[in-house]
Amino acid sequence: MNNRTVVRVGPSWLQVTLMIVAAAFFGVAVTYYADHRTTDPNAADIGFVNDMTLHHSQARTMSFLYNRNGTATTLQSTAVEIVQAQSGDIRLMQLMSNDWPTPSGDSDTVMAWMDMKRPVQQMPGFANDASLRQLDTLRGRPLDDLFTTLMIHHHFGGIDMANEYRKRGDIDQLKDLAGAMIKQQTKEVAELNQWRASAGLSTLTTL
Repeated sequence: MNNRTVVRVGPSWLQVTLMIVAAAFFGVAVTYYADHRTTDPNAADIGFVNDMTLHHSQARTMSFLYNRNGTATTLQSTAVEIVQAQSGDIRLMQLMSNDWPTPSGDSDTVMAWMDMKRPVQQMPGFANDASLRQLDTLRGRPLDDLFTTLMIHHHFGGIDMANEYRKRGDIDQLKDLAGAMIKQQTKEVAELNQWRASAGLSTLTTL
């Protein structure tokens, strides 16, 4: 009898479950936000949506890179969770801002709405191009270390921005979404730090 190794192809049961739950939640959320969309945003509303969409997009990119090259099961699951949560956030922000005016100012800068105008690459927690290239080339434990470090810092930056928006924004529904982002990303930071501790790596608590 020939012994053959069966290679498992496709997402794990955990990834499939997360996808189903996320899809169900997203359908309800889309209906809610579409029904409560406003056409009268202030500068913080517009700035937050634009900056957080950019910030989220990079988190998705880093997660895709990790799941293409990484092998740690727990980190793969967290990366899937990040992609699902932040893709949903982006879509909700798009729905809410569909009728908003085009933002004014320099498209190469961010955070003017926070009175902290700066280049995109200096957004809190934003990974630079060299770090993204490393994510695409490293393998094994060095990749695990870099991914968790970059994503924890990225989430800290996003949490700070969401907290600031909740102080400055006018739209209750968007403030609620920012609160949900804070809760989700705080949870993911804890998961990533827990993995780092189990792997003998230092935990990260600030940017």
